[in-house]
Amino acid sequence: MCGMGWRREAPAPEGILAHMEAHYDDAANLQTTGMAPALQAAITAQYALSFQVIRQLSGGEECAIWLVRSEQGLLVVRMSPRWRSLTRLGWAHALMRATQPLLPVVIAPLQAPTGSTLFVHQEHPVALFPYVDGHHLDREDAAQRGAAARLLAHLHRALLTASVPYAPFVRHLREAPGAPCSEDPASLRDADLDTWHAALVRRPDALTCGPIHGDYYRRNLLVSRGAISALLDWDDAHHDFLMQEVAWSAWGFAKTPSGDDWHRERARTFVQAYRAAGGPCHEDEYSLLLPFIRWRLREEVRYNLAAAAVGERWDPE
Repeated sequence: MCGMGWRREAPAPEGILAHMEAHYDDAANLQTTGMAPALQAAITAQYALSFQVIRQLSGGEECAIWLVRSEQGLLVVRMSPRWRSLTRLGWAHALMRATQPLLPVVIAPLQAPTGSTLFVHQEHPVALFPYVDGHHLDREDAAQRGAAARLLAHLHRALLTASVPYAPFVRHLREAPGAPCSEDPASLRDADLDTWHAALVRRPDALTCGPIHGDYYRRNLLVSRGAISALLDWDDAHHDFLMQEVAWSAWGFAKTPSGDDWHRERARTFVQAYRAAGGPCHEDEYSLLLPFIRWRLREEVRYNLAAAAVGERWDPE
């Protein structure tokens, strides 16, 4: 995940830019690290673009991100880790560009004169995006939760019509478990859930499938002037069951601060708003909301336990 704020407008007046920089300083969201001259030169060559680095932004998690000023306005330079697949990122960029005319909150990457939307610098994928101002969605705000649910419905409908090549990227929910059940601690073993998953894998076409965002949660949604202004970070976009994203989003927007329970009424209201906004999942799919959430929670725990076992970064929550 590489969250940030982006603006898709003309260059900001100096007063607005100064205010914006002060806002980031107050929020401790900026670092003083500059951009390496070699990367600046590579961007200039790739995009035929003159620009000035303003600051390196923090909050990008796995990415390094910089705010720059150019003749095209304020832009964000986003450098992904080496392990990110160029093929998958390129497909996600094509999906974003195909979806943006239907949903302007999709912030598509800039194209270079060659038509490419990314390049490789020292083995790192690099892309440029318009800057969009805003703050992370507040899941404690009922109006913002409702807006997120409606946007998800509109997003799923738009993605089903997007004209992009089929991608072979599928979430492991449609495949075998990441670890044999015999290796799970007793607290993770659930024979009923395994039986449900096995039946799902045998009949994947029984549910609505298509491209999904893959990381639809509050930190990837920016809000400005009371409305959602941007949907960010499409690196995990892939084909999947749409209900998987509905279920996990309902959990994410309704869970308690401790992360081990949820507000059931908030989840119910979220799903109702998704359906009322024209979410394309079929009526009988909504009965699978809880199994999808339980499966995803178990996979999250499995992933973090495996990461901890080999000394990698993991989330103890």
